Order: sequence, then C-alpha cells, then structure tokens
Amino acid sequence: MEREPDWVCWYSIAFAGGETRKHATAGVDSVQAMLLSFASAAGDLRYVGNGSPERRPPVTWLDDDDLGLTTNHFE
Repeated sequence: MEREPDWVCWYSIAFAGGETRKHATAGVDSVQAMLLSFASAAGDLRYVGNGSPERRPPVTWLDDDDLGLTTNHFE
C-alpha cells in the first residue's frame, strides 16, 4: 500500500524570461522537506532542467555565488 508523504514543501521560481518552475519535495518531517526543497531550488536556479547539462546564467545573492541554499551552512 502506497502512503502519502508526511510533509510536502512547495516552491515556485519566476525567471526573468517568463519561465516559472514549480516543484514540491516530500520528507518525513517538516525540516527534511524544507532542506530537500532548498537543494532542489538550488539546482533549478543553476541548471536549465531539460535533461541536458546546460547551465543557466550565474545567479548571485548579496554579490556571492553561494545562494545560501545548501545544508553545509549548518554543519
């Protein structure tokens, strides 16, 4: 029997060219779902996502290429 995930975290990214990416990640608790969404959003911001390794133009946050979306900040 397949069961629904315990927690789901949705996010949406609106790109300058009009493209919108909507995605959800699921986890066993709210923190895991959120951390998985961070990782997924970072990938959406860096790669085109059409199955090719094509990268998007660089995205920066506070003049840095570290977007603050990785979990290594908490180690």
